[in-house]
Amino acid sequence: VLTAENLGAPQKFVQSGVLDTKSKMTSALLFHPFETVLVAVDEQNVVNFWNYEAGSKISALDNGNGPNGASCRTTALAWMNPNHNSLLVTATDDGVAKVWRSPCQGAE
Repeated sequence: VLTAENLGAPQKFVQSGVLDTKSKMTSALLFHPFETVLVAVDEQNVVNFWNYEAGSKISALDNGNGPNGASCRTTALAWMNPNHNSLLVTATDDGVAKVWRSPCQGAE
C-alpha cells in the first residue's frame, strides 16, 4: 500500500507549457504515441496539431460541418499506423468519420 511515508516527500507538478488556441472550448485531445504531437480540437471543429515540447503550433485543419451546413462536434480521435506515416481518424456526432493523411509531418 502506498502511503505518504513510503513515497517520501510529496512531488510537485510543474507546468511545462501552455498551448493556447484562443478558443472557448476543447472538445477532444490526443497525444501521438511516438511523436511530440498533441492534437486538440476546438468548438469550431478546428483540429490543431501542437509540438508540445517546443510549445508551437504545427498546423491546423478544419474538420468540417455536417450536411447542409449543420453544426457537428468532433467527439473522438484515434491514430492509425502510428509507427510510420501516421493517419489521424476524426469522428463527429453526426456519425461521420474522416481519415487524414500525414498530419505529423514537420513535427520535429
